[in-house]
Amino acid sequence: MKTIIIKNIVYLSLTQSVNMLFPILIYAYFLKVIGTEIYGELLIYQAVVAYFSLIVNYGFNISGVKKVVDCNGDFNKISFVFSSIFYIKSILFCIILFLIFVYCLFSSSINPQLLFLCSLVLIYEWLFPQWFFQAMDKLKLVFFLSALSKIVSMILLLIFLKRPADYFLIPLFMGISSSFIGVFSLALSYKLGVRFFRISVRQLLMDFKDSSFLFLSTFLLNIKARADIFFVGLLIGLQQVVYFDFIIKILGVALIPIGIINNAFYARSSSLKDKYLFRNIIFLSLIVGFFMCLMVFFGGDYLIEYVKLNSDILSPLVSLISICIFVLSVSVILELNGLIAWGYKKTVFIGAFLNLGLYLVGIYVLMHKSEVSLFDFVILTIFLHLFDIVFRIVACIKYKVFHFYQDKSINV
Repeated sequence: MKTIIIKNIVYLSLTQSVNMLFPILIYAYFLKVIGTEIYGELLIYQAVVAYFSLIVNYGFNISGVKKVVDCNGDFNKISFVFSSIFYIKSILFCIILFLIFVYCLFSSSINPQLLFLCSLVLIYEWLFPQWFFQAMDKLKLVFFLSALSKIVSMILLLIFLKRPADYFLIPLFMGISSSFIGVFSLALSYKLGVRFFRISVRQLLMDFKDSSFLFLSTFLLNIKARADIFFVGLLIGLQQVVYFDFIIKILGVALIPIGIINNAFYARSSSLKDKYLFRNIIFLSLIVGFFMCLMVFFGGDYLIEYVKLNSDILSPLVSLISICIFVLSVSVILELNGLIAWGYKKTVFIGAFLNLGLYLVGIYVLMHKSEVSLFDFVILTIFLHLFDIVFRIVACIKYKVFHFYQDKSINV
């Protein structure tokens, strides 16, 4: 068991590193070729599609892991779970495509071609069963497929992206490479023993309902993350969208190790529900979070210099956002390995709903402010993360998920 967990951590680390570092590595090239204004517009369309991705995924990257683990290696049961999730995601995918088509048909305020190209990544969200590979301890496959997708799209962009008018190639190549990986992953699932079975409408509705709280919680939390892009563009300008997006990407890269710990232990936390294990996960995450916070605080300027953005604007903001790393190092563990793993999905949803309410109040205040800056958005982000950690600590204490004294030890 210990060896499997270590392997999971290694491959999750590699996968998330590839997914988060790829945008940073090619950031400077994008800005040099197409400029901040065009790239800012592209980021807004990608933020729209990110909402659609959440709907297509519908929380199955979390709930699907537990469902497969509960099958105890019985591939008949696993195939039923796989089939049900795939059918539900297929229905959601078709609905989203129809809505995009209708909106593009009747709206004159958008670039329909750009929205369509950005939407190609939805094929990946629809087809790629990361939850299945994670539950089956096949994260090595997830890493290689993710890395292959990013490498192929990066090579294509470096070859063909040469002038501002070529900006449409960014979502096109990313969408094509990720779609191919999605199709290939289904073939791998079949090779591993998965078969498609007929699933009753009643069972589909039950599985749909079972993931509803996870979906709503994730969707509500991500409304804030994606909506910031829109409001920064609306209140400050498209160029500032690029700056804010860079800040959020720095935060995402710094949280890679925390995400690894969180996901690597989730399956075991769900099955054991052991308070001693949960305590050790929190302590481990705190140590890692502290070091990542220091790295961003002292090393942020080097990344800013690499992408050749305005250091006078970004440097103090990146240093300030490092506070969120330490806060999130505990907060995300409390959510996934604590409340969700222990079955308190409704509580997570309530927290996400309250967080969204505070966010909307904050945006309302900013919209009525005489002058708005990126500093205001960073402060609002920090405040909301502080609210999350306080809410989750209180919830974990209330449901007695915390346990600081226990004589037995578990090999983690």
